[in-house]
Amino acid sequence: MSYTRKVTYYKTSGCGSTQQHSVTTTFTQQSSNGFTSSGWVQVPHQQQHQQQSPAVVWQTVQPTTQQPIVTNSGGGGGGGGSSSTPFDAAVLEEHNRLRAKHSAAPLTLDPAISQYAQEWANNIASRNVMQHRSNNRYGENIYACFGKANLTGQEVVHSWYNEIKDYRFGESNPSNFGKVGHFTQVVWKNSKRLGVGMAKNGNNVYVVCNYDPPGNFGGQYPANVTRS
Repeated sequence: MSYTRKVTYYKTSGCGSTQQHSVTTTFTQQSSNGFTSSGWVQVPHQQQHQQQSPAVVWQTVQPTTQQPIVTNSGGGGGGGGSSSTPFDAAVLEEHNRLRAKHSAAPLTLDPAISQYAQEWANNIASRNVMQHRSNNRYGENIYACFGKANLTGQEVVHSWYNEIKDYRFGESNPSNFGKVGHFTQVVWKNSKRLGVGMAKNGNNVYVVCNYDPPGNFGGQYPANVTRS
């Protein structure tokens, strides 16, 4: 049996109380054994706030000054050890607090998956670009904040979970996936392990979360995303 898996990313500009923009790109991947990167369907979705032009998909954002890449340290954030950073712990805790609202079991932080996430966070931060990893073996949510160097794990997870307002429970395949795909991955019941990566380029912050097993498989939403 084949399933359709969708992954999406979230992009913000001037995070916090100032202007924000989101760009969502949907990729459809099919495979009888899970998923591959073939058969991509790209659907841009743009939101405008505060009378500023929305960002463009794949736009490269140049920092005001060239800064070295600063990465998370510790096993959870790419150090290769067994310990996690406070940021990783906050991201995990917020995931699990919100998952409990939907009867989803808590995730565990996996050092190997976190190293995988950290590698990609370093990659996109070095290029100042929002982009999913191709041939990804995991589910993936990406968050970026431009112009605010200090970011909390709660802010990141809430930005994804807040898509619940647009989710229609019970649909086999959400027709508005571009607006809800982060939320559904956060609470996806069959996902068990989490990896967290975070990297900075100046005041631009990039966060990558990877999920194993991945979520957002077509036809499996009613069983994996429940109201309570």
